[in-house]
Amino acid sequence: MDKELQILEQIESNNEVSQRLLSEVLGISLGKVNNLLKKMKRNGYIKTFLQNQNKVVYSITPKGESERFKKMVEYVKENCGFTSDLKIMICELIKKLMSENELVYILLDENELKDIVKLVIIEMNDERLVAVRKNEISNLPDNSVVVVDIKYKYFSYNDIEIVGVIDNI
Repeated sequence: MDKELQILEQIESNNEVSQRLLSEVLGISLGKVNNLLKKMKRNGYIKTFLQNQNKVVYSITPKGESERFKKMVEYVKENCGFTSDLKIMICELIKKLMSENELVYILLDENELKDIVKLVIIEMNDERLVAVRKNEISNLPDNSVVVVDIKYKYFSYNDIEIVGVIDNI
């Protein structure tokens, strides 16, 4: 997410947020936060008020609200496309596995893809496709069922590979 958008979101939720806290939440240096806040003030997105000698209070201007909205819309657009691409790749992998196996168990691991994988399984609506959790694997039948843990390899925003780690029981 865009750092300026993150700062605007933080200010929206707490106008007394400190630069140190912004630095920690955003995972960037204190100097970078300071530079971003100065730039945002220069661009008219925020105003600052001195509450006391050591405390600054931030206020988002109407121009800042407009910019926040534009950045939020852009963020949602980017992520919807990305999620859609991931769904297609996961669906293709599952279809390939199902063409090669009678029954496929998909491990719903606690990772970033879990919700997307779950959605694909629901949308495919095929009884040969079953979602399981790690603690349920030992209860599966011993008829060489395929268990797939779907993961991704991230190379860049446009270069992601979906992989299925297969474990035959």
